[in-house]
Amino acid sequence: MTESAIDPQVEIAARKKATDEFSIARSEAINEYARLESHLAMIFEAISGAEIQKAYAMFASFATNQARMSTLKQLLNLTHAEKYDNFFESLSVHLMGIGSTRNKIVHWIMVHSHTGGREFNSERDIYLASHPDIFSNKQFYKHEIQDFTKKVGFFADLTFRFATHLKHPELSRGNPDLRPWQEIFIEKISYPPPSNHPYQIK
Repeated sequence: MTESAIDPQVEIAARKKATDEFSIARSEAINEYARLESHLAMIFEAISGAEIQKAYAMFASFATNQARMSTLKQLLNLTHAEKYDNFFESLSVHLMGIGSTRNKIVHWIMVHSHTGGREFNSERDIYLASHPDIFSNKQFYKHEIQDFTKKVGFFADLTFRFATHLKHPELSRGNPDLRPWQEIFIEKISYPPPSNHPYQIK
């Protein structure tokens, strides 16, 4: 399609639709990360011995993710010794990467690229650009945001299950055809998860 053949109104409508879809994907990613944080607070409540409302208030007071994870690690060791070290240290590494990506999604700016006469492509021509240096050529696309959301969703579910396991280990028997939670929680985390993991990426 030549530049003269592109209907400006069609492109305006396409860009509006792409902007809306991109914004939805971005908000879903941020919300899923918030769900992950709330489940980390559940772990804190499970091992701190504090009443749930007080536990959440204390957890929210930590200034950084590093402070949160360090405190959780100390409390976990006090209550369960080194039993869950492999799992939790692996979780901390994964969450460090997740937190870094989350910062891009939250703080980078959504931009539209000029198509130079090409037909607008919603997967190529709208993205997050590094902010405030939007000329750095660092870009983050919608499909990457959606992949992030799936990953965070997996870890949100996993941390919820771990918090439940810490409070009610008798509920961790699960499906006999899949890996038992008791084994999963003493091993390093693999992502994507293996085929016999109870939680699969959809």
